[in-house]
Amino acid sequence: MNNVYLAAPFFNEAQKERIQQVKSALLANPTINPDGIFIPEEHQFEEEPFGSRAWQQYVYASDMRQVHRADV
Repeated sequence: MNNVYLAAPFFNEAQKERIQQVKSALLANPTINPDGIFIPEEHQFEEEPFGSRAWQQYVYASDMRQVHRADV
């Protein structure tokens, strides 16, 4: 089964709803690993202030790990 990195903007409710619609479609696809859908918004790093250097480094490393893990 395939892992997915679902990159999309999540700045307003319409964008967030669109992400959920895509996620639902992916979950209905038998070739997609249901536990392998990574949506960055669902993995926020709250231990450091938003935008701080430590926050940036953590988020970048996390996103890159997931991009490399993804099949699509």
